[in-house]
This record gives sequence, structure tokens and C-alpha cells, in this order.
Amino acid sequence: YLASRNLITAILPVLYMYLQEEYDQWNLLSSAQKIPLIILLIANITVTR
Repeated sequence: YLASRNLITAILPVLYMYLQEEYDQWNLLSSAQKIPLIILLIANITVTR
């Protein structure tokens, strides 16, 4: 669990920078398109842990 938290902490700044760049495109997506992406991300984190 601790290792996964460290991993997430390490990834967060990178993810944030990535999201800043993708923000405009992200806003163009509809909510229906965002939800599967969020679920995939959560599933990825859960599986990795």
C-alpha cells in the first residue's frame, strides 16, 4: 500500500503537467466521454496496487 502511495505521489506532478496541457482538449470532451476515462484510470490504479 505504501509503495503504491509513493508511486501515486511521484506520478501526480507529471499527471498534473500532462492535464494542464490537455486541459483544453479535455474540456471539449463531453461528460459521457470523460466517465470511461476516469473509470479506466481508477481501475488501472487498483490493479497496479
